[in-house]
Amino acid sequence: MRLRIQRGMNKKMVIEVEYNNSGDSDKPAMKFKDRGLELAVWANNMKQSDGTTKVIHSFTIQKNFLDRDGNWQSNKNFNPGDLLGISELFLEAHRKINIKFEIMNSFE
Repeated sequence: MRLRIQRGMNKKMVIEVEYNNSGDSDKPAMKFKDRGLELAVWANNMKQSDGTTKVIHSFTIQKNFLDRDGNWQSNKNFNPGDLLGISELFLEAHRKINIKFEIMNSFE
């Protein structure tokens, strides 16, 4: 499922969110994209000492761009102009994770 969100101090920012509901652990649970920046949220199931399972989230971030030959490339190097976009992606991920957590806990 894809969702487009217009948010942030920069009104031109449109964050695209992709959800992986298939349970495939080789793919991120969520992806947040904005103008070449991509934040992936990984859901890792951790078994607790009491036998229960807890979901721990981890994150990867990359910058996608077209090279001189027109091929898509990615790297993990950022410049000061990327900082606002990166912070907005992390804020949106934080919101989505907390909403999902609240929904799941409301059924307990």
